[in-house]
Amino acid sequence: MVPGTGTLDIVIPSLARSLPSVDEHRRALEAQIEALLEEHPLSNVLT
Repeated sequence: MVPGTGTLDIVIPSLARSLPSVDEHRRALEAQIEALLEEHPLSNVLT
């Protein structure tokens, strides 16, 4: 057994439980950034 192997039993499930929240936050940021970009006068040039 490699030292720290038992820690994976704690860390991986914790990270897996937090993924939906992270994904939701990323989607919210994406929507905010898109709105800001659309409002920019040079949005056609930038995209």
